[in-house]
Amino acid sequence: MNLSEIISKEIKNKIPMYIKITNMQNEITDVEARDRTREFTDKQKEKQKLILEIKRESAKGRSDRSIAK
Repeated sequence: MNLSEIISKEIKNKIPMYIKITNMQNEITDVEARDRTREFTDKQKEKQKLILEIKRESAKGRSDRSIAK
């Protein structure tokens, strides 16, 4: 028996054949409500304001280059 066969046999003995995914999936998808209702930081609010301003100016027909100035 060579070394790779010994290693593979040892791995098969130590690792279970089936892994229950439901527990892991529940842990992953379980998100606390406070994370969803988290308030935006000042930088995020400023970024949102700038994006909305750019969209308004674009709707008026201004080019991206003139808005950037």
